[in-house]
Amino acid sequence: MKDKPADKWLFHPFIHPSRSDPLKLSHWMKEGEIDETYPFAKFNKKIEVITYTEDEYKKYLALNIEDPRKVKWSKPDTDLLFQLCD
Repeated sequence: MKDKPADKWLFHPFIHPSRSDPLKLSHWMKEGEIDETYPFAKFNKKIEVITYTEDEYKKYLALNIEDPRKVKWSKPDTDLLFQLCD
């Protein structure tokens, strides 16, 4: 087996393609791979999250119980859930 020189590694800054902010991250990369696309960008999948109108919430999602104090899940909770899913 021939001896060959070790690969040169550089601590290189990059901008993650799935982020919308200007955050610069850094990681170690082989010198010859610096201009390649960030390898984990292929896992960034964006799905369309459904939404609902006020009428749809009242008809399908609101809990129809007599005493609203017994409700443990509110519309703001539902809104937050949908926001986090997005």
